[in-house]
Amino acid sequence: MSNLDQAKIDFENMLLESAEYSGNKKAEQKIFSASMLGTDLLQVYLKYYHGSENQKRYGMNTLGSIYQLGADVAADQWNSKHHLPGKIQYQQALRLTYMLPNGWLISGEMDHIDWINKVILDNKVVTETGILKVLKEGKNNGYALQMGVYQLLLYKWMLEQGESEPEVFPVLLPMVNKGHSLYKKSNKTEIMNMIEPDTHSIEDIEALLIEKTNLLQEYIDLGEEPPECKDLWWFGFGATAKKKMRCLHYCDQSKHCSNLTDHNVMKNLLEAL
Repeated sequence: MSNLDQAKIDFENMLLESAEYSGNKKAEQKIFSASMLGTDLLQVYLKYYHGSENQKRYGMNTLGSIYQLGADVAADQWNSKHHLPGKIQYQQALRLTYMLPNGWLISGEMDHIDWINKVILDNKVVTETGILKVLKEGKNNGYALQMGVYQLLLYKWMLEQGESEPEVFPVLLPMVNKGHSLYKKSNKTEIMNMIEPDTHSIEDIEALLIEKTNLLQEYIDLGEEPPECKDLWWFGFGATAKKKMRCLHYCDQSKHCSNLTDHNVMKNLLEAL
């Protein structure tokens, strides 16, 4: 192998390693992450049984993880340049947990907490469609539900720190439109969009978490898969060449999903990756 070929491999592996998931990866752990509240139950069920593997290939989520590395460096530089005695403005990657009454541990890692303005921020690199869905779907959008869980976790943590009546921090989604074109006249969003999603109250978020984890536990106890995911973004040329694009590009559990067995083209693609 030439030095040039090895350089390609090393550079790609370096980026993939830097973008690895930092949360719980083990199977059969009663840990429910913040992003799972807005995720189809089948994906959560499969992750429970199979855990998470390190990325061996680029996926649609990899770009966002690499972007986050740059945002972390920018936050460090800002904190150093705009130093305030006894505090920093941006705290990065704060992971918090909270135990529900039913024994499921809720876990979430916030990209940044702005302690000066008292805001929770979570970066997203998405398509214009993803940005517009947040605005259209309101409190029940997946990202809005995730941010609601962050509000709950931070609130519970501040109670544990001795604050008798902690604030519920507002949330902000800095959303980068990865497909933005300056030459496209039909743009509905900007390159960088500061979205303030509407969220459920922390009481309602906790109730939703209990409801979903109870339902998940029922499927686990029965040993049955939940229903197939929705919005699979079908694509194909003819009846025999259909591909579930969401499964292929966004789901880390696709190869474990029984719903792919009837779609040989997709199944072969996944097995080859």
